[in-house]
Amino acid sequence: MQADPEVLRGLAARCKTAKGPDRRLDYEVFQAFARKDAANFWDPDAGHFYTSSSDEVIALAERVLPAIKAFSANSPASSGWKLTFFRGMTPTSAPYGHWEANIRKHASDGATADGKTLPLAILGALLTALSAEGAQDV
Repeated sequence: MQADPEVLRGLAARCKTAKGPDRRLDYEVFQAFARKDAANFWDPDAGHFYTSSSDEVIALAERVLPAIKAFSANSPASSGWKLTFFRGMTPTSAPYGHWEANIRKHASDGATADGKTLPLAILGALLTALSAEGAQDV
């Protein structure tokens, strides 16, 4: 998967400011990850609900980051792509009531994003992590 890092950064910024599910943003994420050598069909009524479905955004992460593991709480440090997420409950974490997600490849790095919903937080972290990877193979 090779997506333009600048496009991914712009999409990540939109996830942070989104108030809820956004079908236009879903479509633009779909386009960013469309495989150039395969048929890519967008059906607005069936699938690609990245901004409203945790299952769909985690499936996208599994497709673009092979062997990613998801955790709903802090996990032990180790190498390999990992996703952690939690709901901000204090003023020092994500804004109160927002979700925060972190995707990291190694224990010492990571891309963190917050969003009004869990899917938006995960999507923002995924896009941020991939934009940081740049032209490197993920």
